[in-house]
Amino acid sequence: MEVGEDPSNRANKQLTEDDFERLHKECKILLLGESQSCLASAFPTYDKYPSGCRESGKSTIAKQLRFIYGDGFSEEERKAYRKVIYRNVLNSAQAILSVLAKLGLIYDFPDQAVVDLITNYRAESSSTGAGLTLSSEITKAVSLFWQEPLVRIVLEKRRSEFYFMDNAQYFLSEVSRIGSSSSIPTDIDILKARTTTEPLETRFTMGRLPILLREVGQGSDSEGKEWMHHLENVTSIIFCAALSDSRRKDKNIRSTDRSHHYY
Repeated sequence: MEVGEDPSNRANKQLTEDDFERLHKECKILLLGESQSCLASAFPTYDKYPSGCRESGKSTIAKQLRFIYGDGFSEEERKAYRKVIYRNVLNSAQAILSVLAKLGLIYDFPDQAVVDLITNYRAESSSTGAGLTLSSEITKAVSLFWQEPLVRIVLEKRRSEFYFMDNAQYFLSEVSRIGSSSSIPTDIDILKARTTTEPLETRFTMGRLPILLREVGQGSDSEGKEWMHHLENVTSIIFCAALSDSRRKDKNIRSTDRSHHYY
């Protein structure tokens, strides 16, 4: 204490320093989605529920916060997202084809060559060994596929009965741009891309408060006890649920929508 210093001023100074230190300690937030089987180890009654739906929006929230409060995504990271987006395009088209087959409508599609190409195209189709790619041939096929009215009708009218990726319409409608060899994923592409991930960490700062956001992805659902260490030193937990599931029926309980799993 300095000579002649008012004790109350010293107390205020100490309080300010303590507050400053507290504000600069990292806030740890755990981001969880609904119906993750790893929660069974934390909640004894959880294992009686089916696995449920997976698109709760965790990754989208994490990416939005990174765009708003962080540095966004570098060009290299954007390029790395190509294979994720390519897979979203193919999965969306193949999911619709699967439903057409179940409904007995597959042979109503006017161009069976397009159907065969999309059905049989896999990640291993890349001849360069660079992983999943969208060739000009598959890009054109998916574009023609999306232009067929039957495809849009099934996607719009049967969404409550069958699983379709929430952003299927976006990726199918943008396939010509996405499939271009010079195309680099945009912010919107990255936000809408659905990833199946191991636990991810995102760091950003809100004001003077550093935040560590831990996103527990679908890839960790089966890890059980290994998942629990993510609860250590967590300040807050954010639970995410997809509002779109309120219009999707649960295959095991036909009278209810899938959002009942959130409760």
